[in-house]
Amino acid sequence: FALATFYIREVAVPRYAATTRLVIEAQDRNVVDIESVVSGMSTSTTSINTELSIITSRGMIEKLVRDLELYKDPEFNNAIAQPPRYSRGWIRQQIRSLITGETPQVPDQTVEEAVQSSIGRTARAVRATSVSSTLLIDITVTTENRRKSAVIANRLAEHYIDAQVENK
Repeated sequence: FALATFYIREVAVPRYAATTRLVIEAQDRNVVDIESVVSGMSTSTTSINTELSIITSRGMIEKLVRDLELYKDPEFNNAIAQPPRYSRGWIRQQIRSLITGETPQVPDQTVEEAVQSSIGRTARAVRATSVSSTLLIDITVTTENRRKSAVIANRLAEHYIDAQVENK
């Protein structure tokens, strides 16, 4: 019981998920009969899967990282992240600072290096899924802060909508 209490109060990091729902516009185009090319797949499934891939693409995530400056956030940038409390890395860091008297230094990064190192962690925090038998897409973002999760999910949806408007 004591170990479980210690873990919950001191070690475990709460995670919060926020979801934004988008409606995909159904388009009737007679350019190619896709069902004759890809048998067994409906055009709406193909379209929605394509949109899911666009939402979670590296380019879309990079826009998000730059726009919200997520590269400055330790949750998304490994270079400035501190090891979790009571982890091996944290214990080593504490022992090293006791012996040497130095505090750990944050490595110098250019903005471009910080952005590139933040894209992977940001992409892992984002999940896009389709709602079964609908033209709806849910964008879910999970972070350590509920407000941050909501802001990121909404902003990613806005970037996606802006990209769709630009394409049209």
